[in-house]
Amino acid sequence: MEKFRSKTFCLLLYPLEDETHKKAIEYIENNYDYALIVHDKDIDEEGKIKKAHTHIVLKPLNAKWNTALADELELSLNYIQKCRGLENALDYLIHFNDDTKHQYDIETVKGTLKQKLKQRILNDKKDENDKCHELIEYIESYEGYLRFINFAKHCSKIGMWDVFRRASVIYLEIIREHNQMYVDTQTKNKELPIINIMITEVFLILYGLLIVSITSNFNILHYKGGILLCLEIDVDVKADLDLESY
Repeated sequence: MEKFRSKTFCLLLYPLEDETHKKAIEYIENNYDYALIVHDKDIDEEGKIKKAHTHIVLKPLNAKWNTALADELELSLNYIQKCRGLENALDYLIHFNDDTKHQYDIETVKGTLKQKLKQRILNDKKDENDKCHELIEYIESYEGYLRFINFAKHCSKIGMWDVFRRASVIYLEIIREHNQMYVDTQTKNKELPIINIMITEVFLILYGLLIVSITSNFNILHYKGGILLCLEIDVDVKADLDLESY
């Protein structure tokens, strides 16, 4: 068998026939992010029902060698296959978008990756306008100060990373407006000192990605556009322009 390294693996097991396979599934359930389903209605080329088998999509925290995974699960290498990407692997569990095969109910899928498959099916029915509208509504209805990184994680979690990636600068501006309105409201109501928000996080839209470094004396927020903004711990706020060095 070919040796390969991957962040996603597909397994085909027969726990009803092999006790080792049953133990491997129990181990996976307790140690990995996974999704599994029992296929008991697949039809072979002669029109007969295939024997029941279990498909598993397994996702380690980091890339792993198939040989190491086989040793860990005490399985032969031939039961561990290379996936064609996480989404395709999850789709295959229920034969999503493949009408030539039996359509399995998503509720028969088990595991921590089941929600990702559910979200994928839900998003498949939406066009890009619907997805953009949903993300903008999420920002507008968010209660509190929304960090850009948390919004990026949200997009990835619900399967809209492609939409986020194509318009990330636009979403960053919408988040900036949302956060400014939140700060203004809280400051007006005297519920939240504005400087606390500024020290926690400052967003500017200037050509590039925000890089944050922290020292014992001050926070430095550095932008590719050439602005160096120093927020002193003693709440003395100052901005230095250093455009020539970029």
